[in-house]
Amino acid sequence: MRAKLVAWGNELIGNKCWSVTYGEGAGSVVFLGFGGMVRRGKPIANRHLTIMERYFDPQFSILVYSAWRLSKNKKIICGWRDDNSNHGEAKRFLEYLRHKRVTSIELSDDNDLKIVFEEGLVYDIFCDITDERGHMNYHVSLGSEYLTVGVCGKITLYNANNS
Repeated sequence: MRAKLVAWGNELIGNKCWSVTYGEGAGSVVFLGFGGMVRRGKPIANRHLTIMERYFDPQFSILVYSAWRLSKNKKIICGWRDDNSNHGEAKRFLEYLRHKRVTSIELSDDNDLKIVFEEGLVYDIFCDITDERGHMNYHVSLGSEYLTVGVCGKITLYNANNS
């Protein structure tokens, strides 16, 4: 399964992040979408989303539940515990990722994930969910399948049609 996660990361390289969802009502959960656009069967009626986010799903995505931080030029600019209001600093800084190309991916032995973007932006995800009460650290889409990186970094593969 780790090989699939590495392959997903390699597919991200060269793609731009065009969907960034974060803010009130979601806690510190972050959704990032990359690559091509797949038309949704029915648009999402959420005024906080862009027109593209309402009408299209991303080719590649990641949904992050665990601790994360964003840095620019090796300086931390925001993290998962910062103000998550729709007009807060964290939302404003996460918007920096929109339209930025992924330049590299790093995956630690514990499945912490580092997504490096152009212009010195780095989004770090930490597998801090360590007990069964936690749901997952993050999950990534693989078309009709998705990988969940859960408790203590354990990877599980799910089929979207037959979860």
